[in-house]
Amino acid sequence: MESLNAGNWAKELIKQILILSRHSDKEIKPLQFDMVVKDALKLLQSLLPSTIEIRSDIKSETVIGDSIQIHQIIMNLCTNAYHSMFKKGGILEVELLI
Repeated sequence: MESLNAGNWAKELIKQILILSRHSDKEIKPLQFDMVVKDALKLLQSLLPSTIEIRSDIKSETVIGDSIQIHQIIMNLCTNAYHSMFKKGGILEVELLI
């Protein structure tokens, strides 16, 4: 299971590096913010150990933005939170306040 998680983590890391290295224009458009956040949390849940529980309170909201950048921000914030609790585990709570 550890090697599968490590493989998934590496795959996502490479994907993020490729996204950041592109020199194309950002895709700014209306999007369902909650769907982008939920997608990022779903990915994180599969990568984090079972000692970390993810709880979320995400309301539906349409915003103008780049879904890739928002996804990246959520991944970075949650990864930072994970690093602070990886030894003992805990609850990672994500709440969308708009």
